Amino acid sequence: MNSLFKRLATLPPVWVLLSHAVLLIVMAIGISKLSLRNNDDADLPADDPIVQTNDRFEAIFGSKDRVLVSLESDDAFSLPSLTATREIANAFVGLPWVVGNEIKSLATIKNIEGTDEGLEVGTLYGAEALTPEVAAAVRHHATSNPLIDGFAVSEDGKASLILINVVRGSNQAEVFEDTYRILEPYRSAFKVRIIGDLILSEAIDRGIQTDALVLFPLAVVIQLIVLFLVFRNTRLVLASVVTTIIGIVWTMGLQGWMGYPITVVTTSIPILIAITAGSYAIYVVQTLLEERPNQASTVIALAEAMAKVAFPLVIACLTSAVGAISLLVFKVTAIAELGVVTGIGTIAALIVVVTLLPTLLRGFEPAAGRAGLRSSPAGAQAVTQWSQRQLTRMAALSMARPSLTLAGYAAVLIFSLVALGWLRTGANFADYLPDGHPIKTDMAYFDARLGGSRYFDLLIEAPEQDGVQDPRFLQRVEAIQNYAESLPNVGKTMSFVDVLKRIDAVIQNRTDGQIPESFDQAAQYLLLYSISSSPEDFSDLVDYDNRRVKVYIPVKTSEQEAHVAIYEQLKTFAAGLPNHEIHVEYGGNLLVWLAQMDYIIVGKIQNIISSVVMIFLLCAIFFRSWRYALLATIPISLAILATFALMAVFGIRLEVSTAVITGITIGIGIDFAYHFLYHYRSAEAHHPTGAVHSAVKEAIHNSGPAILFTIAVTVFGFAAFLFSTFTPIQNFGYLVGINMLFSGLATFTMIPAMLAWRFRHRAQPTLTTQVAADAGY
Repeated sequence: MNSLFKRLATLPPVWVLLSHAVLLIVMAIGISKLSLRNNDDADLPADDPIVQTNDRFEAIFGSKDRVLVSLESDDAFSLPSLTATREIANAFVGLPWVVGNEIKSLATIKNIEGTDEGLEVGTLYGAEALTPEVAAAVRHHATSNPLIDGFAVSEDGKASLILINVVRGSNQAEVFEDTYRILEPYRSAFKVRIIGDLILSEAIDRGIQTDALVLFPLAVVIQLIVLFLVFRNTRLVLASVVTTIIGIVWTMGLQGWMGYPITVVTTSIPILIAITAGSYAIYVVQTLLEERPNQASTVIALAEAMAKVAFPLVIACLTSAVGAISLLVFKVTAIAELGVVTGIGTIAALIVVVTLLPTLLRGFEPAAGRAGLRSSPAGAQAVTQWSQRQLTRMAALSMARPSLTLAGYAAVLIFSLVALGWLRTGANFADYLPDGHPIKTDMAYFDARLGGSRYFDLLIEAPEQDGVQDPRFLQRVEAIQNYAESLPNVGKTMSFVDVLKRIDAVIQNRTDGQIPESFDQAAQYLLLYSISSSPEDFSDLVDYDNRRVKVYIPVKTSEQEAHVAIYEQLKTFAAGLPNHEIHVEYGGNLLVWLAQMDYIIVGKIQNIISSVVMIFLLCAIFFRSWRYALLATIPISLAILATFALMAVFGIRLEVSTAVITGITIGIGIDFAYHFLYHYRSAEAHHPTGAVHSAVKEAIHNSGPAILFTIAVTVFGFAAFLFSTFTPIQNFGYLVGINMLFSGLATFTMIPAMLAWRFRHRAQPTLTTQVAADAGY
């Protein structure tokens, strides 16, 4: 491997540049093939019960999502409000993503009234000119009809509500743009509010994608600054950054060629690869600067430097790739795709660094009129020497009192294990949006005043056709609705039972309708309705065979812990009902997100175990020693536990953005320990057995600065995430940065302490004096 890397450093520059130019074109074509996926169902396995239930909903009631619009004014029944409601409802008719003409509003909803002959079913008002008399009639009928009051108009009479049923799987960007385009002209006269799962998802997607366009250049700029402070040479820095950018292009191109789409999760890949490629470049450049004074030319120095870094870089790349690919254990598709693309991108970044960077660095070879790179720049030498001194002192302090050092880390371990019990899972998706965001404000308004911004769908099935006409079945459905409305954070529910109760109220001339007393009475009610209107009016609530009903349960919070509580309580209550002949299933986008969270929790446990085991096995193979494998994996394992402990302490939850931390950080963090132990083992070979401090000091001299500079680039690179407007992205930046700092600290303190403790009975007097001197005693 060393000889291969040496040859890479001496390849003809013209051929290298031409090859990379061709490959760059190929990767650019791959980037053009990238597509965007933002369908929540697509992130779950096809055999997931929630996905299957949603498929059943689709087969029975049609495939639907919802967008809900509120037009608030002093009076929802004023002529301007009624006119605007009608215009807006008409504007949505015919859009490709709207289900038929399923738009519910004061202008379109069917009103049921009783007459001497039976039932009268019709809209509250139509295309006729609106007059005060018409408006007064609309107010009377709407406020006296429980199917309208609270659903098509707010209970305080100030907000006109428009429900648009959306074809499931529609392009959420198209839904978002059409909705805002239609409503924009009405914002001057009304307080317009818009909610819906697709609207929220698109707002989050757009915000994160916009952030990515800002954060990626910011991360590159930060990397430029850090590299310049380290190397103090503009051309060295530019060569490293150019290599990094091409590594990103390769990764995104390969993603396109493999057919993986861009998702909210994978938008972080460019920054991840920028940091990974940057760290590889640092090891090459730092080793070159150390070799250059000892060699006759830059080319020879490069060849020697490449030979020195060959094995550590390849192993670091493989461990990083394995760490990322371990995310495949997640059954959430977007997370698994992040792991695959990041793992492949890590390997691609190394290939770019070891082939292109040497060619770019050969430009420093002295030529006429140019001094070239004859030695490390004075500033870079000073930084290197300072880092060697400080890291040696840090290691010496830990080795002077290894038992105390390890006791400190043991305390961290105990605290982390205890704190894991406080870790919360799930997310409040409204909190993904920054404070003051219009959609976040709209959701809060719907939750507080309009019955809720999220919803469950229940599918309740009778044992046979026409079973929904059985009073016992209807009573059980009503019982589930009443129980749901008694729960905290649940709004006013709706089902086919409410339709039958409305028919009963107008037929029997009573204020509150009742469930039909017999099968025949229910059948008579449905016959009367079919004479006055079409049974298709309620296709969203009951199926064609009159066997299954859908219950709409609005939820007045975006807090997932509350969603889980409602879901579990409903399941328990439904299971305890007498007569178990009814069958209840649960669906809707809200359940999709809950299912994602279940997979994330299980996947996180599997990911931690699998990634640590795989990294341990790789290190055991590379070092041919299980002891060195333990030395390498213990610090990063503790860093992972400590990171989750910090999440618990500061209330940061385990959800999509934080779930990927292990796969990302273990691959990067293990590099620090591996590089250090690789050089320690080389140093140990020519030091007396037990002369741990001398070997540690030499290992730090050879690898410490590069590791420290890599930590700096990694931490400051991820610090770009702190400038995001989205809390989950900020948390990701905090947590990865802290994890890297902990991993780096453990590399230079915990590993030396473990080595010193192992050989504590063989320490020599002169060694003790040397340790004390280096530690500053």
